[in-house]
Amino acid sequence: MAAPTVKHSQETRVLYLVMLSVLWLIFLFTVFTLTALDDRGSRVDMDQYVRFADEMYGLPKKHVNTTPALVRPPAVDRGLPGELGTGVDLTPKTDEEIRLVAKGYKKYAFNQYVSDMISVHRTLQDLRDQSIIIVFHNEALSTLLRTVYSVLENTPAELLHEILLVDDFSSYRMLHIHCYLREGGNVKSELELELSQIGSVVRLLRAKRREGLIRARLLGARHATGQVLTFLDSHCECMPGWMEPLLERIAHDHTIVVSPILDYIDLNTFRYNFYITEGVPRGGFYWTNMNFCWSQVPQYEWNRRTSPSDPIRTPTIAGGIFSIHKEYFKHIGTYDTYMDIWGGENLDLSFKVWQCGGSLEILPCSHVGHVFRGSVPYNYTAPEGVYVVIKNTMRVAEVWMDQYKDIYYRRQKRTKTMSAGDLTEKRKLRHDLRCRNFTWYLRNVYPELYVPNLVPRAYGQYFEYTNDHELRTPIGRNWDLCLHCGMGSLDVITAHCTGPSKVVQDQLWLYTQDKTLLHLYTHYCLEGTTSGVTLATCNGQNKQIWLLENMASQD
Repeated sequence: MAAPTVKHSQETRVLYLVMLSVLWLIFLFTVFTLTALDDRGSRVDMDQYVRFADEMYGLPKKHVNTTPALVRPPAVDRGLPGELGTGVDLTPKTDEEIRLVAKGYKKYAFNQYVSDMISVHRTLQDLRDQSIIIVFHNEALSTLLRTVYSVLENTPAELLHEILLVDDFSSYRMLHIHCYLREGGNVKSELELELSQIGSVVRLLRAKRREGLIRARLLGARHATGQVLTFLDSHCECMPGWMEPLLERIAHDHTIVVSPILDYIDLNTFRYNFYITEGVPRGGFYWTNMNFCWSQVPQYEWNRRTSPSDPIRTPTIAGGIFSIHKEYFKHIGTYDTYMDIWGGENLDLSFKVWQCGGSLEILPCSHVGHVFRGSVPYNYTAPEGVYVVIKNTMRVAEVWMDQYKDIYYRRQKRTKTMSAGDLTEKRKLRHDLRCRNFTWYLRNVYPELYVPNLVPRAYGQYFEYTNDHELRTPIGRNWDLCLHCGMGSLDVITAHCTGPSKVVQDQLWLYTQDKTLLHLYTHYCLEGTTSGVTLATCNGQNKQIWLLENMASQD
């Protein structure tokens, strides 16, 4: 009876050893998946790839394995129907085909007949050929390199074609452009020495003169060989998983221009502040100076979306960080090369995309942090002494805004003495692309934007007297202020305008033939005092006489 006991004991030991071996393999596999090899072959911890996960966001650290669960078999015939995501436009030619198509629609509510013609392993178009373009001018070396490394460390290798660093004629020694030119290109800067250790995926281009952001980006675009262009500022950091959503939307529709959510990096402490989707603003613009602004996402856009990951449509983009298909960028005329330095190019691109058949989106699943500077650390005046932002925005207004450009010109007096330059080429582009007018843009893309009167009752002074009987002043934010007098008080203050759809009685004024401003609710007149303005009984004295410039005829 002893023999069976020995045999049973041996089987138990074998089973025990097998279990230990399996546990050891699981341990090795876990260790392997929690580490990664960088381009230089050294082992780095995956904590690099999920920065701030515990400290800032409470997000779990995880390794994203890009290896597919099943390897697709080699395609036998690349010419099969539906390859690379193309559709199969089939017109049934026989009674049998008509019957089968109808049967599929009835049974599955889609064209099953066409689906059966397409391989279940079909290959979709690959948009891995991505060129990332980073323009810099006298940028701090640490922020520039942090931008580059955040791209390299948070972008799957198979999605990254190249990074193009465009030096817009920097003069700082660590960037060494002047020494580089003086020595015939034989002197290496700190930047070049650092980049030489990264590999050929990063290329450095040097402008031979100061081009400005707009033309420097075009220099990078001309040298780019990828299908998709992603423009980054030189002081940002990319979050893990930032790239995939951008490419997915462009693969879905090449006319979509996409921007990540721009998280805020504090310029003093460099703390990374993460935006949650519900708090994300979208882009707009000011009538006052034609500058980009952030505005709240309107309720109709929240209602349109069915998931927190759905794109947020935006009237404009900030312009510093976005992705666009290279051929589509060419199709819509790229940037306006007559614009100088920086400013206005993002509105030019935004209006052009929307009015010419494309769209702009902010993608909640893509996050890039950006250092929003407190001021511009370089000269904003072009060599000929023209204040470039006004000239640039005048070009935007003249090409895309139709009659609405006058709203801007009334608020920016310098435009009266400045020229926007030759606009022939850009106006021809708009005509050739059969772009929509600006009225369509305001009604369909940005309906919540307050549109001032094209011909107000009076303008030119600080306050504009509107056709809705408001005394309104633009303050360069997401709202205007109106002269307001509340119930039971004669004090005149400024408050957020409630018009034009419904102007409250506290903000209604009448400019009379006697040149007084009558408050229609109290029937008192606006009177100037040594400390400001107030309401008083109308008496026609000089303190109640107001001269409004550029008065329009009143019916």
